[in-house]
Amino acid sequence: MANKRTLLNGWQQLWLVAVVCLALVYMVWQPMWIANEAMEETPPKPREIGGDFLDPACADYQTQPVSMLRKPDYAQDCWYLYSAREHDLTGTVPYTWEVFWRHRNAIWQDAWLKSFGNGTIVTVILCLLLYFLGWVVAP
Repeated sequence: MANKRTLLNGWQQLWLVAVVCLALVYMVWQPMWIANEAMEETPPKPREIGGDFLDPACADYQTQPVSMLRKPDYAQDCWYLYSAREHDLTGTVPYTWEVFWRHRNAIWQDAWLKSFGNGTIVTVILCLLLYFLGWVVAP
């Protein structure tokens, strides 16, 4: 084990710690945070739409095409279901609880993958810059 430690000098050991920290921030924490933010910004929230799925008056809003539906006023019966159908680009009919969750999970996954890809690129670039800086400064 002592031989492996001597393979890396002081600045390379610091660089390795920096790489691990950068990877944790840009490839683990940030994608999760951004994906969760995307879910919070996507209307409606599950607690809001749940009542519309249970309301028999909203049955048409689950089974009819969106183009045939009347847009309810904000926070009236079926408004959350209507707004979810507006944001769902698949046009799936009937619009069920499972379809709602599939759409929300797709939004989360898309945001996570984009952030993970960007984080990977940023991590690699910063790691290379740090390694170059250490190479230049090291005796």
